[in-house]
Amino acid sequence: RQAAKGIEAFFCHWTGILSHLSREQGVIDADARGRKDLNVFLVAHKDDIRAVARLDARGKILFTVPFNRALVGKDMTDMPHVAAIIATKKPVISDVFTSAQGFDGVAIHVPVMKKGVFDGSIGILVRFDTVARRYLEDIRIGETGYAWVIDEKGTEVFCPVPGHTGKSVFENCGNFSEIITMAREMMKGRSGVTTYHYDRIRGETRETVKKHA
Repeated sequence: RQAAKGIEAFFCHWTGILSHLSREQGVIDADARGRKDLNVFLVAHKDDIRAVARLDARGKILFTVPFNRALVGKDMTDMPHVAAIIATKKPVISDVFTSAQGFDGVAIHVPVMKKGVFDGSIGILVRFDTVARRYLEDIRIGETGYAWVIDEKGTEVFCPVPGHTGKSVFENCGNFSEIITMAREMMKGRSGVTTYHYDRIRGETRETVKKHA
């Protein structure tokens, strides 16, 4: 619960900062001053965020920081979080996805209003491993306890088991019905306590062990 609150606070913090930036005139006008200010912003927060983008009302990129000419004008409405902010005109946080830069990231976008009319959004890209290291990697219970995270579709977005992250729990654990039952409850946003059986591999030895979750 403490980790969950920390992750929620992290994204609330950045949503608040973006909401403030969205009211800056340079950002609203998407002009040279806005790009300069966002460059300074990115440098100041390089440990947490990797890119900033200003999109227009149709979901096309006006500019990015760092600047990438190939992305200017690119239609981003195929991304669910971009389609969502165009539809709702409200702040949105994406699922974990593989970014164009090749790492797993989370995008946060807030609407930009120009004279009271929706004029697109400003968004940042956060490396998910930054979030994972800060809130999840250090969770250790006893000698073997650890944390793992799935999204609402069942994709494992954090798991210390090699090869699991980025794949569906139904693919990784499809042979273990107890895990799938638990995962379905997690995907519904429910909490609770359970046990399940899973294979443990040590060297060339494989054994089935009971795990507590």
